[in-house]
Amino acid sequence: MGSTRLKAGTAQKMALNMISTGVMVRAGRTFGNLMTDMRASNIKLRKRASVIVTEATGLPLDQAVELLDRSGGEMKTAIAAALLKR
Repeated sequence: MGSTRLKAGTAQKMALNMISTGVMVRAGRTFGNLMTDMRASNIKLRKRASVIVTEATGLPLDQAVELLDRSGGEMKTAIAAALLKR
């Protein structure tokens, strides 16, 4: 049961999410299942970027934050630097 309009909206949202995810993957803006081309323009997004670098590299959070700062906030650069260092 439920609203037909609600179901249509949900289906539309799922379709758009699949399309946008495919575009991001093809454009090279992901690393595995992590979005790496995000602009960390506020505190919340900077924290999220640190967590993404941590997940991608296996570094502790404090080291990921430091590496991200040294990389000018660029997640791709921070991830590449950490992985190339190994």
